[in-house]
Amino acid sequence: MRAVLALLAASWAHDLEEVVFDDDGGGLNLLQRKDRAVQELNESSTWQGARETGNICMWSNCEQRLGPTECYHFRCVCQMDFVYSERVKQCVHRYTPEGREVVLPQDTGATCYFNECSGKFTVCSDSKCLCIPGFIYLAGQGTYGGCQRDPNLFPPDQQWSQSDDLHRWQEQQQQQQQQYQQSTTPSPEKSQSSCSRHPKCSGLAGDCCPNELGLSLACCNK
Repeated sequence: MRAVLALLAASWAHDLEEVVFDDDGGGLNLLQRKDRAVQELNESSTWQGARETGNICMWSNCEQRLGPTECYHFRCVCQMDFVYSERVKQCVHRYTPEGREVVLPQDTGATCYFNECSGKFTVCSDSKCLCIPGFIYLAGQGTYGGCQRDPNLFPPDQQWSQSDDLHRWQEQQQQQQQQYQQSTTPSPEKSQSSCSRHPKCSGLAGDCCPNELGLSLACCNK
């Protein structure tokens, strides 16, 4: 299905090219309109990950049997905070038992196929925007939405505050940007921090010991 959708997008972009070259008048305005259209096509066709149902809405609305959906660039995708369950063939809320089978608590539902993850406390992993280990995604807006710390994943005696976490995150982002500008070679000790190297951290994706904020989770080997 991904390949088919990609071919459709390429075909539409090619048609736009022909509109420009077949027009004898040429014209800067037409060329500019074509460039904007292709840009919008590329941006709007971004894959929506777990929200994709595999159904199209090019000639009709999304079928009701799919559950809460929206037509997104001729594709039926689940509404925000809903994911598509192959088992029940429907869009289900991410917090239902069926939804938890599809996405990890860390999964924000956003993808990073073409762009970096924009949310706070997020990292790109396998083209998915995940909350960093120690944080889980909470549906909603403002203070109560996005990636939030799960105190149960940290040592009980660890002191913390939201402002401290945000300050560490901003510092980490600045350091990461500086390292990228200086060298693209990954730090050799990075792999030692991986959650996968610590059996008790099983089920978490990314770095746990420490995580991106420099904090070690309770599951880290002592």
